[in-house]
Amino acid sequence: MQTVGVVYQEARPLAAAFKACLAKLGMQPDLTSSSDEINASRQRSGDIEYDFAVNAAYDAVAGEKNSLKPLTATIGLPADTRPIYNALLGGPATEFAKSGTQLTAKIGFGPGQMHAYARTARPIGGVQVATPQITRDYTAQNAPLIVEIAATLVDTRQQTLAGSAPLQIKVIDPLQGVRYDLYRATKQGTCTVALPLAVNDPSGVWTVEVTDLLANTVGRATFTLTAPAQCGAVAGMPQRALSFGEDRQRIYALFQSHKDVTIAIGDADYLPAAAARLATILKPWDIRATIVKASEIKTRTLSDEEAATWVGHLGYAGKANIKPGANNSPAFVGFTVTGPVILLGSAQNNVLIKFLGDNGFLAYKTDAAFPGPGRALLSWQVEALRFNEESVAVVAADTAGMADGVGALYEAIAGLNPLTTWQQPTLATVQAATRNAGSLPALTPAWQLTVPDRPLWMDAANGELTICTGDGSLTTVSANGKKATHGTANAAQVLQNPKVSTDVKALPADKLRKDRVVKAVVPGTGVTAVAYWGGTLQTISAKGELLTDQQLPQDISVLAWSGNTLVVGLADGRVLGLHAK
Repeated sequence: MQTVGVVYQEARPLAAAFKACLAKLGMQPDLTSSSDEINASRQRSGDIEYDFAVNAAYDAVAGEKNSLKPLTATIGLPADTRPIYNALLGGPATEFAKSGTQLTAKIGFGPGQMHAYARTARPIGGVQVATPQITRDYTAQNAPLIVEIAATLVDTRQQTLAGSAPLQIKVIDPLQGVRYDLYRATKQGTCTVALPLAVNDPSGVWTVEVTDLLANTVGRATFTLTAPAQCGAVAGMPQRALSFGEDRQRIYALFQSHKDVTIAIGDADYLPAAAARLATILKPWDIRATIVKASEIKTRTLSDEEAATWVGHLGYAGKANIKPGANNSPAFVGFTVTGPVILLGSAQNNVLIKFLGDNGFLAYKTDAAFPGPGRALLSWQVEALRFNEESVAVVAADTAGMADGVGALYEAIAGLNPLTTWQQPTLATVQAATRNAGSLPALTPAWQLTVPDRPLWMDAANGELTICTGDGSLTTVSANGKKATHGTANAAQVLQNPKVSTDVKALPADKLRKDRVVKAVVPGTGVTAVAYWGGTLQTISAKGELLTDQQLPQDISVLAWSGNTLVVGLADGRVLGLHAK
């Protein structure tokens, strides 16, 4: 079998020959390693250079094609005047010491682990944040109020360090709510962003906090926001029927190429007149309409020839198990209507509109309250009623709403678009926010430390915390996180894979995040910690109350309770002790 180990073995003679030739030419590598199974690479832009070292050591004992194992290697970088920063965790890489013409460090690597280092032409002195600028244009459809932020990475002499450096940007409102928490990078040493604010955001002094993630320096600037008391164009409503995204443009394109259409109406007395009106006003555009009742349109059946290869509509291939001659298959294959279809009515009186809503084809959920009395919704969809066919739904629950919807549909077909999307109010009163509605506190750090690699598991016992990491090391931490000792794990410890529960049945469903996937559920004394993929962390009390909700800077690898402290191991090797009570 052609394993990674075989590839390395075959490549070693060629690599040795290349190394000798390059040495004769006076060309030395930027990053050296005592092991040839460390893959090194470099990227440089302006004043900032990044050096990467990745462990690709083959595990011959495991013997699989891509099996990798932990490795310890001595890494060397040129001993010049440039500082070395840990590009993954931030801060100076203090493990390097001068050895001859190099700065060297003995580094432990987990299987496939990467270490990254940044070298700047001059030491980082901090981040300069320019005074944020506020721009208001209340006639703009999008982002009528924005704040523009500029930050520059500088050296100890306050000169710009040109290049790309990672930044964390936070915008904090006067109520101490974190409105933005972003990760961006400088370009030629500078980063600029424009962020929208709400017109009713709280008045007062806002803070912009920018952290450079190489040296962990922080720069701040403030700006004062004054909310307007009145504004004539701060908000608006659609001119006519509601529509989603580019549905009006798609409706226009549809009727540029199709001149025969079926109008399928629901069983309500306000619909026949609306359908007749629509058919009449489309005639000058050479669009011929046939009016039918939606309830008369049946589900399509398959011929023997179609059934032999059909894989279903609104279903997965092979799900229906269709056989020739068996036209009662459970797979949905569409309705007995061809060409474009215009549906008039609502889910309560038009079975086809109800079908669209039940199967997620409508952009918005319609009910008795939406789109509302005298209002209509235009919705374009494809392959909803039949394979490769388009349809348009005009959803309205009364005469006035359908009249408005038919008129809006005519405008879309004819390409008659209003000058402005919104019908703006003549006057609007703005009341600035005075509290953070629905905001939850975050667990505060009690201590923080760094372990050599991603934590695999943690065990809290006898007032101590034992952490096993992917590089094969064991770290023992005191209960207060002040003292840590490092040792080596045996093979059984590294392979130990404690079962992690993701069972949320005992937790209130309405308190769990719907936009995240649960990664771990760890009960404590009177409180349960819930970790989600991506680094979101919640705590929920025994009474079902959501106590905290926060986003951590990295994905959560493991977590465990140590008394009243929640210990969280992050994927980048950071371990946080968080006050939970």
